[in-house]
Amino acid sequence: MFSMIKRYTCDDLKEVLSANSDLNSMNCTYLALEELDFSGKRLTGCSFSNTVFTHCSFAGTRIRMSFFDFARFINCNFEKADIQFSCFAGSILENTDFTNAELLINNFTGIVTQGGSFNDSDLYASRFIACNINNTPIQNCNIQKTSFIRNSYHAVSFKASNTREAYFDGDIPQ
Repeated sequence: MFSMIKRYTCDDLKEVLSANSDLNSMNCTYLALEELDFSGKRLTGCSFSNTVFTHCSFAGTRIRMSFFDFARFINCNFEKADIQFSCFAGSILENTDFTNAELLINNFTGIVTQGGSFNDSDLYASRFIACNINNTPIQNCNIQKTSFIRNSYHAVSFKASNTREAYFDGDIPQ
C-alpha cells in the first residue's frame, strides 16, 4: 500500500500524472487539487484522504484499493470509471457525476451528496450507510447486494434499479 514516509505535493502529483499512466502506492493526502485530469489513468493502493478535488476528471479511470475518505469532490467527473475495493467514507460529493461507472465493492459510508448522479452504474456490493443523499439519482443501476442503511434521502430516485436485490432498512425512495 501507500508509503506514509513520502507524502506527495500537488506539483509532485502533476508531474507523475503527466509522465505515467499508472499511479501506485502514492500518499497524496490533505491536498487541494484543481482541474487535474486523471482520465484513463490506473490508480492502485493510493491515498487521497482529506483531499479537495475541484473540477477534476476521473473519466475512464481504473482505481483499485485506494482511499478517498473524508475527501471533497466539487464538480468532478467519474463517468465510465472502474473503481473497486476503494473507500469514499465521510466524503462530500458536490455535483459529482458517476454516470455509467463500475463501482464494485466500495465503501460510501457517511457520504454527503448534493447534485451529481450515479445513473446507469454498477454498484454491486457497495455500502451506503448513514449517508445524506440529495438530488443524486441512482437510476437504472445494478444495486445487487448493495447496502442502503440509515440514510437520509432528498429528491433521490431508484427508478429502473434492481431494488429487490439490495438491502434497505426502510422504504425505498421513489
